Amino acid sequence: MISSLLHVLQVARVNGYDPDTRRTFSASGFMVAPRLFMTNRHVFPDADVARQSEIEFGYELDDNKRWRQTEVRTCC
Repeated sequence: MISSLLHVLQVARVNGYDPDTRRTFSASGFMVAPRLFMTNRHVFPDADVARQSEIEFGYELDDNKRWRQTEVRTCC
């Protein structure tokens, strides 16, 4: 049980807004250390966009095909 919970909390969806393009975006990433989140380089055009984005943990369907409750944190 604990190992599956940790697995769910390690993978996350990134939600953000790029003011230059005036578009919202989402991407995925994962925790590689307690305070270090890794995603692809193209996700954030710059540090300001990263600071204003959110990381959503636990974004997945349960066994009944309903969205689980997520935990949202700011990136920085």
